[in-house]
Amino acid sequence: YAIHDAMERGKGRIKEICRNENSLTMLMEASNLSSSDIYTIKEVLDYCRKQHFLGRAAEMAFAAKASFEKKLMIKSDLVPGIFLETLVKDYNALHKI
Repeated sequence: YAIHDAMERGKGRIKEICRNENSLTMLMEASNLSSSDIYTIKEVLDYCRKQHFLGRAAEMAFAAKASFEKKLMIKSDLVPGIFLETLVKDYNALHKI
């Protein structure tokens, strides 16, 4: 289940629980990404998978992770490939709502 802020009213916060195909949304900040960001992440992941995340592909994955962490103002302990995949998954889940 993913929990996100539905809206704020007065002093209290209303939380909404979303069920999304048995997956847990981990990075709510993914909702702040653009479709162009997601396209870029998918391109990076495609290249990195083809190169087995070795050499230049590993550097690219680390750079992309750092770039999106900075853009979203978050810090994650996830390895770059998992972090980027999670952003795509969570973006898609959050934009289904």
